[in-house]
Amino acid sequence: MIKVLQHSLEEEQHDNEERFKVLYDIATSIFGNGILTSSREFNHVLGRRFIACQMRAEGLSFPVIG
Repeated sequence: MIKVLQHSLEEEQHDNEERFKVLYDIATSIFGNGILTSSREFNHVLGRRFIACQMRAEGLSFPVIG
């Protein structure tokens, strides 16, 4: 899974929607479906946090991430 993430980061810069889709696919494969629901299950929260932290690390602002 780490290799997939590294490969996606090495690719050309994509727009925010495409980056989100890549991160969403990675997060759902790790943490399971239901990440975009209002569920407060631990795995879903971790999946959302993973996506937000990764997008922030890529330099996106909080309003864009939200």
